[in-house]
Amino acid sequence: HERITAYESTVAGVPISQPSTPPTLVIGDTVAHFIDCHILTDANDTLGYYVAANSAGEWQGAVAELSLDGGMTYIDEDSTRAPSVMGVLETTLAAGSVAYPDTVNTCQVRLLRDDGELLDATLAGMMNRQNLAIIGNELVNFGEANEVSPGLWDLGFFLRGRKGSTSVSHPIGERFVMLNLMALSFVSTDLFIYQRDLTFRITSLGAENTSAALTGTFNGVTQEERQCAYLTVKRDGGNLIISWQGVGRLGGGSRVAMGAFFAGYRVTVDGVVQPDTTARTITVTDPGAGKTVTVQQVNQLTGVGPALTVVT
Repeated sequence: HERITAYESTVAGVPISQPSTPPTLVIGDTVAHFIDCHILTDANDTLGYYVAANSAGEWQGAVAELSLDGGMTYIDEDSTRAPSVMGVLETTLAAGSVAYPDTVNTCQVRLLRDDGELLDATLAGMMNRQNLAIIGNELVNFGEANEVSPGLWDLGFFLRGRKGSTSVSHPIGERFVMLNLMALSFVSTDLFIYQRDLTFRITSLGAENTSAALTGTFNGVTQEERQCAYLTVKRDGGNLIISWQGVGRLGGGSRVAMGAFFAGYRVTVDGVVQPDTTARTITVTDPGAGKTVTVQQVNQLTGVGPALTVVT
């Protein structure tokens, strides 16, 4: 009964925990992008386009309504809840070769949200579709990503002009969107929308007012055929033997295939269009030296793709 420890204690009280800040009830405006590009997966081998969306504020998703008459009437709608990593260029990006990695050009990207994250990738990873993004309308892979300050990233080590897109120079302010299939919405369309001007009314879920308007011309790039390769022309007596290699839109690496709407090849010799063919070699009468020979792949929905040309 005389022990001091019976009347004293070293137990310290637990500080009262600070209550967490309640979430904001103010819904952020949606930033959306209409992406008319080549298919990102074989499952999208149809006529359609992609939509990417996110917000700088509180955001739970958005609803996009489609109009074909400039916003007078709306005929269709779709929704998304998956936020895409997106932003704009803070510096210019010069054009680069599509034949080999672009280790010269770099650019800075300001992401829409400071909590967005970009990761590095090896060349092998980029060849296997890591870090696929769209800058303007050019598809690229990037291998180097360094955060300069919150939301501002240095990008370098590019693969340019991916999936048949064209490598061009990009000005400050051009869009940057990561092409993550888990975050994008793919919208399949009817043929009557092809080459029509589209207007989208974007509304954040939980908001009363429209937060974004988006316009664009649908050119059906998902069904645009690739440029042929290895076009050769040989003279044999009074004939030309024309041969080439087709380039598929499906698969990758050594396993590629033509799309479901591939309709053959169109050869033009000195302005004369030859009958369309599914063969990759034809023989025609030699028109003489200095004549132009072109080969194009044909799609049932969008017509001929880009031409590959040689001069005899």
